[in-house]
Amino acid sequence: MVFVALGLLLLALKLAEIAPVAEWSWWLVLAPFTLAVAWWAWSDKFGRTQRQAMRKDRERKDERRRTLATGMGLRHLFDSKVAAKLKRADEREQAVRQRQTDKLVKQRERQRQLIRDSVLTTRMDSQFDSQSSAVAKPEKP
Repeated sequence: MVFVALGLLLLALKLAEIAPVAEWSWWLVLAPFTLAVAWWAWSDKFGRTQRQAMRKDRERKDERRRTLATGMGLRHLFDSKVAAKLKRADEREQAVRQRQTDKLVKQRERQRQLIRDSVLTTRMDSQFDSQSSAVAKPEKP
């Protein structure tokens, strides 16, 4: 559709002799129409047109179901979009909880590592102090 609109615009500019389009070749002015035909041929060949028609049909059916469900007061049971949104919201909440849990686990691990390092340092200091005091103090005769 874009190619057709562009072609019509260029054709109008060419016929109205508005510069710079008035100086262009007719082949260049009519090229968007050729591109539109090529696009439609490609679209039909690869099934794009059929997929769009099927999508519109599915949307029409879904809308009819929603209307009927609303009339019966059961729309929330039939509306897959609402269910999908609720599912995504639950997944986001679960992801947030998992990130918070991971953050707490990392903090606790850092605290444990600090305590462990402090205990090991204290033990090593006491061992070195006892060894150095034995070496530093000569025995008195």
